[in-house]
Amino acid sequence: MLMILLDLLLGVPALVWLCSVLRAIIKRTRFLIRIAGICGKHGYTLRSPRPALASFFRASSKPDLIIHTPACDYHLRFITCIRRKKFYHFISENAYATHFRLGIMLPMAKETSTTALFARYHELPAFDSASDGKPVQSILLFNPLPVEITRFDEKSGTEPATNGVKIGRFTVYDASRFTELLADKAVSSPSHCI
Repeated sequence: MLMILLDLLLGVPALVWLCSVLRAIIKRTRFLIRIAGICGKHGYTLRSPRPALASFFRASSKPDLIIHTPACDYHLRFITCIRRKKFYHFISENAYATHFRLGIMLPMAKETSTTALFARYHELPAFDSASDGKPVQSILLFNPLPVEITRFDEKSGTEPATNGVKIGRFTVYDASRFTELLADKAVSSPSHCI
């Protein structure tokens, strides 16, 4: 009986983790199929300097994807959120922290106290890619999307980092918004960047 209980206690978290990984792989695959379709339809060149799932493990100085358009080149770096309940906070333009939040309501308190659990810090190396004279737009692409993305600004403190917000040289987008903008740009203003 004790062995069965131990197997359940170890098996459930492993099953939850496996489901999260499969969800992330499916979302990434769908995005890659959509982006390849947009690039094929509009005559853009799509290049993958790294293996498609390498960004699940760590960031590199190489872009994960490069999209060549007539107006500019998009260098994409994937930020992968395997566990959907995570929060991402950019402490600088080259580093971010991931954590889970735990809200604790004390009986005598009027507000909930929020605590960050299991914080991990990640460095983002600069891209070492050269362009062919066209403007280069560096994109931080969240796929799958976490619960919340924030950044620290010295003037205003912590603020949300939504689609189109600049963090250093990078512009933040989620996968669906980036594909919408890329498809719309191709039709409405093919001579300009997003």
